[in-house]
Amino acid sequence: MARSNGTPSEGKKLILKYLFSIVVLCAGVCTQAQVPVQDSQGRTLKGLAGSDTLVTVVLNVGGARDANLQIIEVFSKHFTFVQQNGKRGSYNFDSVKEIRVQRESVQARRFSLNRAGMLSPSERDVAERAGARAFEIFSGSTGLQELRMSAASLVAVSEHESAADALAYLRKLADVNDESTAISASLSLYDAGQRPNEKIIRNGLASGNKATRAAAAVLAGLVGDAVHSQDITRLLSDPTAHVSAAAIRAAARLGDRSGIELMIRGIRSRDTMKSDAAYDALKRLGGPDVIEALRGILHSERGQAWFRSLAILFALEDEEAINLMSAEALKNPQYAVDAAILLSGRDDWEAITYLREYIKQPYDAYYGNLVKRLTALEALIKADYMPAKNSLAALMNLSTRDVMVRGTGEMVAIQKEAVIVGIKFLGSSKVGVIGSGNLMAIIAPLIEDLNPIVALVACSAAIAIADPEYHDRFVNRAEDFNITGRFVGR
Repeated sequence: MARSNGTPSEGKKLILKYLFSIVVLCAGVCTQAQVPVQDSQGRTLKGLAGSDTLVTVVLNVGGARDANLQIIEVFSKHFTFVQQNGKRGSYNFDSVKEIRVQRESVQARRFSLNRAGMLSPSERDVAERAGARAFEIFSGSTGLQELRMSAASLVAVSEHESAADALAYLRKLADVNDESTAISASLSLYDAGQRPNEKIIRNGLASGNKATRAAAAVLAGLVGDAVHSQDITRLLSDPTAHVSAAAIRAAARLGDRSGIELMIRGIRSRDTMKSDAAYDALKRLGGPDVIEALRGILHSERGQAWFRSLAILFALEDEEAINLMSAEALKNPQYAVDAAILLSGRDDWEAITYLREYIKQPYDAYYGNLVKRLTALEALIKADYMPAKNSLAALMNLSTRDVMVRGTGEMVAIQKEAVIVGIKFLGSSKVGVIGSGNLMAIIAPLIEDLNPIVALVACSAAIAIADPEYHDRFVNRAEDFNITGRFVGR
């Protein structure tokens, strides 16, 4: 069973503190040489051309996948393919995230991209309303600076007439002498697609304030400038968990492998903040040394460390891990849901069927169970199981009468309200991560929510659906504050 990283009351504080620091700047433009091919035989894209090998193309936009293709010919900026029905097509390299060689044919999916420029009029109206609602919150939250900065970042990336004013507001705050305010404003500027000042990051990394150090580490990783590597390495062993976790992810984004031994130890940690960060970082870094160390854990241990190691190796396309995930983890009640979520990303029909049955089962509506179901529904929607859309909408429309908490007395009402806010927050974030216009109707009512935290994350999701560049930042930043709901080994 999944559980949250903290109690609902702690989660409510974190939501306000970190709201919409969900963003990353995707550096560079993909070229032919930068399109990775996941293949156990080590073949290149040109090596696959003209063969009968089936591949899955994973696109940058929303992680959409086009399966069962055969590569025909590779050119300087694009490649051509043929589908199993004989229909031919092509993809530009700059639209492709990676290419996965298939072991066999997989069940065909409906393939569609419903993104910016492809939205219906009603969906575009929701995105436009999101910018206006963000401005309302920006104008009405003068006493809540963190909230106002989050709202300003959304106004700045919207088509609202006050976008320039919102950007100017953030730039002014980024120039203040207070390190905490400057870093927070810089994160919001980053949300708006602006590159932060290097000096602000450097000062934040040296700050005596733990929260400021953590936020600065996040920002340094996103900027991706190696000038900050030494400071990030120093923070890897910071005694504060959320600082070291931020540094671990930042080091991976900078390609710094000096902390791999520490990350491997983190896989065994009972502190889920550290173990989640180690999980994300090792997936990002990969490499023979990481694979060898994780195989050692896989062959010698059980429990959380075993499954986390298995999940990372699975993500790195390790053949043994792929087989174990299906043959062992999916059959083990302790890991079955998590394994099914991961396997569904490879179009595993058994895993998808398992998740379809899982969401039909009765459950106790505690926060951890709700987060687990949100993650399962996210996986099913990505697998094009459209009934999951209605289930997701229902989950995000729960009332305090529907949820369960373990508190007593007058704390019950507060905890229940925190659970509702947390689920709406996570659910809206998942909609934004998926990035499909046909989910816009789910978040449209939440844009009008009286709780500004809920309203802003719904606005952010709507803008992520409508704006591909903002969507990229939204998705990549989601991991830093566990927005997507980590599940491995819980």
